[in-house]
Amino acid sequence: MGGGFADPRLINKLGDAAEGIVTVSLWGPQLPYQGALDYYNSYIKRYSETPDYHGAEAYSAVLVAADALERATNLNPEGIRAALNDTNLETPFGM
Repeated sequence: MGGGFADPRLINKLGDAAEGIVTVSLWGPQLPYQGALDYYNSYIKRYSETPDYHGAEAYSAVLVAADALERATNLNPEGIRAALNDTNLETPFGM
């Protein structure tokens, strides 16, 4: 099954027909990653719905980019690339 089957909107629309559907998701708020539950709760507070793994993945990518830009000694492509290569950051999506 595709990732869309983990989307709560689909499950809600299916109602009782969703009973017994099993799917895999790449992310969930119960994962032991720093900020996973905080991201989940903040998302719900702001958008009044649960986030899926796409949002957690995108949010984590922004955290990695921001971290690298803060650490880069030079903001040219080589400096940014070097900072990205040296990244060792746990995000809500993992390492």
